[in-house]
Amino acid sequence: MKNFIKEMCKLGYCDEMRDIFDSYYRIDDEANHILKAELISADSSDEDDNAKQAQDFLKSRYPDYTIELTKTVDADLLGGYVIRAHHKEYDRSFEGRFCQLERKLTGR
Repeated sequence: MKNFIKEMCKLGYCDEMRDIFDSYYRIDDEANHILKAELISADSSDEDDNAKQAQDFLKSRYPDYTIELTKTVDADLLGGYVIRAHHKEYDRSFEGRFCQLERKLTGR
């Protein structure tokens, strides 16, 4: 491993090392059934309640996975929360709900 890192640096591929390590961690998490998800909420006061709802939702979608949830606050959201997991986005924000309602009413 040490020689590999030295060779990568010598060839000028140090920037690609981050991608290699990210891929390794992603494969390791998949093998150990660990789901890393990001919870983006509108306000930090609702964060605990949103985290509980997000955990329950992800547990229903991915029953055999251990869920690791990271929480962030986005002031641009009007309310609700957005979950990003496994290259998918589950929009439970007010804006997302309004868009769903609009599509349903207009038949698009």
